[in-house]
Amino acid sequence: MVVCERIMLGESVRAIGRDPAMPAAATLWRWLPRHPEFAAAYARAKAFQMDLLTEEIIAIADSAEGDVRHLRLRIDARK
Repeated sequence: MVVCERIMLGESVRAIGRDPAMPAAATLWRWLPRHPEFAAAYARAKAFQMDLLTEEIIAIADSAEGDVRHLRLRIDARK
C-alpha cells in the first residue's frame, strides 16, 4: 500500500493526506479500527519509521558538524 510505504520513508499521515492523490488523514485514521489488514500494515510502517528516525538521531548525534544547540534541536524534533 502506497500510504504505508510513504509512512515507512518518514512522511507523516497529515502530509500524505494533503496529497490530492491520497486519502485525507482523517480517512486514514478512520480506516485503522475498521480494516485489520490496513491497521497491521500501518503498525509495521510506523515501526519501520521509528527505526529510521532512531538511525537519524544516532547519525546526528555522532556528527561533529554544526552548533551543539542546532544538533540538539534536530534530535529533539525527531523524538
